Amino acid sequence: MSISKIYWGGKYYPVPYENGLAGEGFAAGKALSIQAMPDMDCSRFYVNIAKWCSGIALHFNPRFDEKCVVRNSHIDGKWGKEERQGAFPLKAGVIFDLEIKNELNAFQILIDGEEFCSYTHRLEPCELCTIQISGDVDILDIQLQ
Repeated sequence: MSISKIYWGGKYYPVPYENGLAGEGFAAGKALSIQAMPDMDCSRFYVNIAKWCSGIALHFNPRFDEKCVVRNSHIDGKWGKEERQGAFPLKAGVIFDLEIKNELNAFQILIDGEEFCSYTHRLEPCELCTIQISGDVDILDIQLQ
């Protein structure tokens, strides 16, 4: 027998969740790791990486009802063009690890250690200081490295 993850119930972080990213924030070269579990009846949830009051650099939005993961940015009060390429890697009620790496030209997004996609920066990758998570998901762990 092999055990890879144990979930003992309970929510570690309230949803919706919003918090500042301490120190130099989510600067280029940093990685944000989130361990979460979509609700059994999950429709949608999102993870936003944002500048304080001035736009969302990355909107990561798994949509179980559409079987796709939408990526986008919100700049100057407007949503940009959605990106939806790629398979749908998540399952309701199953814990997953999301890692977002902030590189100079793009966010690299991994799910359960596997490369999922790259999302080219539409806002400067510096001064990213806020994380927002909302929707049908339990958050188990958040780490900025």
